[in-house]
Amino acid sequence: VDALTATFATGLADIAARHPDWLDEVRQAGLVIGLRFAHPMGGMLMTRACYDAGIWAMFAGFDRSVLQFKPGLLMSDAEAGEALARLGAAIAGLLGTGILDDPALVSRMFAAVAPTHEELPSPKGVRR
Repeated sequence: VDALTATFATGLADIAARHPDWLDEVRQAGLVIGLRFAHPMGGMLMTRACYDAGIWAMFAGFDRSVLQFKPGLLMSDAEAGEALARLGAAIAGLLGTGILDDPALVSRMFAAVAPTHEELPSPKGVRR
């Protein structure tokens, strides 16, 4: 597990260095990884981009700018390299679409399916 953790730490640092304006922060505790992106919906956007690249990762419900990335414990070093390559390709592919050039478009895309905490209805008897 330590070797795999180190492989991901090194690979994610490399990806972050290639995309400093998009990948704001890498959070890692072993193989539990959170990637925080520069856009408030970055984790949601990356969930789809990763899916299209063949990676299962999910945005964090508490912060939609974060992608939760949890590689398998039994992954080989070659598989880890492939996952990192696919993640890098997913980021490059998303950035290449130009979707981030229109923040209002991204907000409209997710408005119906992902209301912000402030937009959620309050439970009965609870004030916000």
